Amino acid sequence: MTQALPRLLPVSADMARSLLASDRAGRLTRCDPALAAIPVQHHLLDDGQLILRAQRPAPASRFAFPRQLTYQVDQINMRDHTGWTVIVTGLADQITGTRLRHYRARLGATATVHAEHFLLIHPRSITGYRLTRDAW
Repeated sequence: MTQALPRLLPVSADMARSLLASDRAGRLTRCDPALAAIPVQHHLLDDGQLILRAQRPAPASRFAFPRQLTYQVDQINMRDHTGWTVIVTGLADQITGTRLRHYRARLGATATVHAEHFLLIHPRSITGYRLTRDAW
């Protein structure tokens, strides 16, 4: 018997938030094709807001805030091609001041402060999918 082809099934917004909270890192992208995706070392959900510790892009001067960003997290089993993906889109601001110290402690920041951004995304949409081989 042949195995069913993998397919994406949408999950509820609550399930997408739960999947997002179950992982630690993903990719930050935006609509500017001149800039590559930015790896995120750690994220957390805090009172409905998404907080990211991300590598500072080069050149950082081209990455101004606030701006619309998209963040994607996934866990895919490469052997059987099952898993999930969550995509968060919203307006992002850079975290500074006392909030920066707070989130640096919570997200396990490194000593290379100059190479990191701490960002807060106000989610406008959180979309999740399961990649499954289950029968219809």
